[in-house]
Formats: sequence, structure tokens, C-alpha cells
Amino acid sequence: MTIPAEVKEVDQLLESFREAGEMDSQGVFTLSGRRAIGKLSKSLLVEPSDWILKVIQGACRACALDLKISQAKKATHMRLELPFLLDIKALEGSLVAGTSALQPGIDELSSGLRAVGLGQDRAWVARFRTDKAVYWMTVQQGQINLETIDEAGHSDGERTEVLLGIAFPAGQLGKIGGILRFGSAIQNEHAALRERARACSIPLYLDGHRIDNLRYTEPLGSFEKEALLGVSYPDPDRDEIQTSLAPITIPKGLRQAGEEPYLDRLQSEDPFYMPPPPSAPDASSVQRWAYRYQKDQAARGGRRAAQHYPLPTPSRVYLVRFGVVVGRRNLGITEPIVADVFLCANHLRSDLSGLEVEVTPEILEQARSEVARCTSFLNLLQSELKNYRPKPAKRELMLLGGIGVTALLLSPWLLKLTLVPFCAAKLRSSTQHRRRLLEECLHHLQHFAKVYGK
Repeated sequence: MTIPAEVKEVDQLLESFREAGEMDSQGVFTLSGRRAIGKLSKSLLVEPSDWILKVIQGACRACALDLKISQAKKATHMRLELPFLLDIKALEGSLVAGTSALQPGIDELSSGLRAVGLGQDRAWVARFRTDKAVYWMTVQQGQINLETIDEAGHSDGERTEVLLGIAFPAGQLGKIGGILRFGSAIQNEHAALRERARACSIPLYLDGHRIDNLRYTEPLGSFEKEALLGVSYPDPDRDEIQTSLAPITIPKGLRQAGEEPYLDRLQSEDPFYMPPPPSAPDASSVQRWAYRYQKDQAARGGRRAAQHYPLPTPSRVYLVRFGVVVGRRNLGITEPIVADVFLCANHLRSDLSGLEVEVTPEILEQARSEVARCTSFLNLLQSELKNYRPKPAKRELMLLGGIGVTALLLSPWLLKLTLVPFCAAKLRSSTQHRRRLLEECLHHLQHFAKVYGK
């Protein structure tokens, strides 16, 4: 993948921090206006990876068009576009003195950058481009530097392009070979994004892939499996319900699993079924429906056959504050069918960090009522499942199908008579296994709708 020139420029500056320990001008730009960041210890975040969540909250609160995050060998890069001209002096004041900025999202952005720069002593570089000027802001060893380098900016209209580069802690590496993540910093940030940013209200990308799609909420055990059945979102304009909660924005990265010829929709990372989009971009809640089961190998007739067992799992309510999960609690429902409910917490009182909100009994009762209102959706989901015909797993089809075709074309007749029926039997067994999985899923879905629906 080609690295943009401006990202290379940011990386070069971060590398100069590592090598020199003190910043000077080497043809990149001249530094001026050096100021020390105040000792705002009370505003520092608890977890090392919380800074990246605050940047996401800032982007969501500012209604950024999108947020693109990439993790590289030495730094985490972030790109976003603000729909207004940034007051750079207000951002600097928020970073240095903790003064509140009038523009939306700037306080959250500065909170994250201050925490990673001061609390973790990690160098970072930020470029802000408007139609009036280009600003470079850097932090190294608790020192903030701001420089205007171009009075004729390159951005169009009333907007600001933001590029951030945050170096990993000294002695830690990031992503190696574009795949492997080394070092606790990059691993913690990656886990935070997967577990707490899947309900982001703006398009969110990680290494080029959309993650605002509810695909991942909690890590699964070694032998635990999940079939993502669907996502539902009651329309607040259509459904009459008394609630003190604000509507939640439906994640824009959601998409229904496609009808691919060689892919079982129940094994897709995308929802098996989604209803038509509501009349508005938000809803009273968003529900994520899944079937949990445990896969095992059991002896049958002297052979090892794959078996699956329903795995009762607690359903949970998740509170989402400006694109980040800030609270969760069990609903008191433990079934193989898991109904996770996402509610808006933008207006609720939080702790000082803005990353923790208490799930009160009233919120818990509201979440349960949202589950009960989904009877019509569950009926549609059952209808879709009943009409579906399972397919073999893609990897099994490619492996066994490839062996069968190779044997048919190249092997002696005796080997043909052995391998081809063997591969066909294996594929038939895989399909039967998935058919049994579908039948059990339907059984538990009907039970769930009968017990918890209304």
C-alpha cells in the first residue's frame, strides 16, 4: 500500500524526535511558540488506550465526515475532516490550560491528545489544513509547539482537514509486515477499537476496513462460535413509547450478508438479515441478534464428527456516548439467542473522563422493553431462516472441491473412485451439519420470541 506524502512527512518528524530527543528544523518546518503543557493530572485518562476513544468522541461530536485510523510500524495515524474552520488558538488553549472550547468536539480531541502526550509521554504531530492556512502542532516531552507554515491553505470551504501521527512508546514496535501487532500500546488500542467503537455514529475505518458495523462486541472463548442473525432498529417516529433516552444513530457501516454462491450467510461476519432502513438515521435503540454455540468433536461410529451445542449467554445493554461504548450491564436474559441492546448516552451524566456512564435500573428496564418490542422483527427473521438453504463452509468447499477436481482430471481411475466420493461425502456432511445448526437456531429463536416478546 502506497503511503501518502503527508503521512511520510509526519513520520519523518516523529522519527526526528526519537533520534535527537530535541526538535530542530531540518527543512521540514521551523518551530516556534514553545509552551509547556500544564500538569492537568486530573484530566488524564485511566486506561492507556482511552486517548484513542476520546479522539473518536471528538470526531463524532464535531460531526466529522469520517475518521480513518491506520496502525503502522512506529505510529498510529488518524485522518478526519471537520465541517467547520477550526479555531487553532482555542485548541491550543484547551491543550495547555484545559479551557473549554466553543466548537463541538474540540475538548474531547484535546483531552485525548493531552493524555497521550503528557500522561504517556508519547510524541505526536498534528497538521490542520484550512482554506486560510496550514498549521503544524507538535508535542514532545511535555512541550507543545504551534507553527503556521502556509498562509494560502489548500482546503476548500468551511472545513478543516486533520492529520494526526502518534508515536508508540519508546522501545515498542507497532505493526510488523502490515499484519502482526507487537507491543502493548498497539494491542490495547486495537482491542479498544474492536470492543468499544463498533457502534460509532460516523464512518470509522481501521487499516482501510469499516468497523462501525457491530461485528464485534465481546471476545469469544476458544471453542465458542457465533452466528450473527440480524440487526434491528425500532423507528422512534413509528413506535409509540415513553422514554427519557435520546435516539441513537444507526451505525452507517452495517450491511446485510450478501447472497454469494459459495458462502454460507450464517457464517458471514455481516448480519444474516436486516429490515429496510427506517425513515430517520436514528432509532430508539439498535439491537444485535446472535446465536451462540459451542463446537466440539464427538466420537460417532468410530469416527470423529463435528458437534455443536447451544451456549446460553447473557444479553447485555450497551450505552454509547458519541460513538464509544461507555457502559454495559447484563439484561438478566441468558439464552443461546443473544439480544444486545445499544442505547444513546450522549445526554446522560458521565464521569470526568466522559468514558463511563452508569447503567441505572431505569435504563435497564428500558433496554428490556426494547427487546420485547421486537416480536415483528423476530417473526421476519424466522421466516428468512426457514427459507434459507445452508451451504458448506467456503474453506471446506475450496479445499475438498479442489481435491475432487484435481483427482478427477489428473489421477488414475482407482484414485478417482476413492477421492471423488470421499470429497462429495465430506461436503454433504458439512451441509448437513449446518442444516442441524440452522434447525437448532430456529428452535431457540422461537422460544426466545415466545418468552420475551410481546
